Amino acid sequence: MSDDFLGFSQLEWTAVQAIAVSVSSFILVVTVIVGVRQLRQAARSAQFDAVIRMQELVDDFREDRRQLFENLPAELAFTRDQFALKPPTPREQPSLSYGERRRMLLTPEQTAAMASITDNDLETARRVITGFNDLGQLIEDRFFPESTFYDKHRSWCCVAVTWLSRSVSNSKMRAREATTDERYSG
Repeated sequence: MSDDFLGFSQLEWTAVQAIAVSVSSFILVVTVIVGVRQLRQAARSAQFDAVIRMQELVDDFREDRRQLFENLPAELAFTRDQFALKPPTPREQPSLSYGERRRMLLTPEQTAAMASITDNDLETARRVITGFNDLGQLIEDRFFPESTFYDKHRSWCCVAVTWLSRSVSNSKMRAREATTDERYSG
């Protein structure tokens, strides 16, 4: 009788404890499963919010992109051969061989089309590229999912960056040639 407590034996109390531990374990497992599902849902929701925000940022310069597509001559289109074989990275600029630089030169049609571009188109292109650069930085900092952006906008970025960089380098080259011509003409 001394082993009884509230009319139950020690063996019965041990069984009650085992049942209570089992119920607590079951509740803990259910809580972990629900928590994991909530975390997954929160991650998907964060990705979705990031995609929506990225799309809003892209929409901010949609009119500028449309204007470029309408105003730029079709002759500016580059062939696959005119792109660098190994693209530069933010930290490393590969040196180009003479043959590769020669292959990347503009065709006569592209040169004539470049001459017809207005300053307004150049400024619009700079705004578009600045917008893509801002997005690229956010992607590099992992605020936006990389695959979503590149799947939708990759080809546009390559064409726009190549076009603007060649436009700027051609302007610099023309300025150097004009300076050289002035030195030798006098």
